[in-house]
Amino acid sequence: MVRRIWTVGLLSAGIAMGQTAAPPSAAPSAPPAKVLAFDVVSIRQNASPQNQMGEPVFGATADGYHMVNLPIVFALMSAYEPASGNGALFTPDRFVGLPDWAMRDRYDVVAKVAEEDLPEWQKPARQKAMLQAMLQALLVERCKIAVHRDNKDTSVYSLVVGKNGQKFKETNPADPVPAGSRCPAARSWWNPETAWRCMGPPWGC
Repeated sequence: MVRRIWTVGLLSAGIAMGQTAAPPSAAPSAPPAKVLAFDVVSIRQNASPQNQMGEPVFGATADGYHMVNLPIVFALMSAYEPASGNGALFTPDRFVGLPDWAMRDRYDVVAKVAEEDLPEWQKPARQKAMLQAMLQALLVERCKIAVHRDNKDTSVYSLVVGKNGQKFKETNPADPVPAGSRCPAARSWWNPETAWRCMGPPWGC
């Protein structure tokens, strides 16, 4: 079957590493709408061996965002995940024109929210929207990301119940979880080296 999916096209991308504080803005004559941005950001390339990556660490924290030893595509997925639909299905192949380094090179990212934004940041209902706005601002400023959003028709598989009915059984929450790597916040995790993907409900960050 054919289904319309949501994609992000990257027009340009680069990266600037180091640590900076957000520059002060000039005082306008009339107060504009507040621009959401992290107060302090540190982006550093992680050169540790590939086999020392460990479990993925990325997502919102009590006072900001962090990502450890992962490609920058993880930050892109958090920043541009659609507001509607199943976020676990928003994978790197939805990005058109993504440069090789964004899926290959690994970085440590630490971003802190300004003190005056913390009360709003710590409200679960507001945090995801704030995180996406702040990550988008970070990626524009530090990675020189320029994007546009689009929809395209593509072939997909449709999972339907067979003529003999479904045979799945509901999982008992008390059953032990099989050994293996766990996904942070039960979100989709994708490894560019092995194409291993762990699926789950959208993260709540």
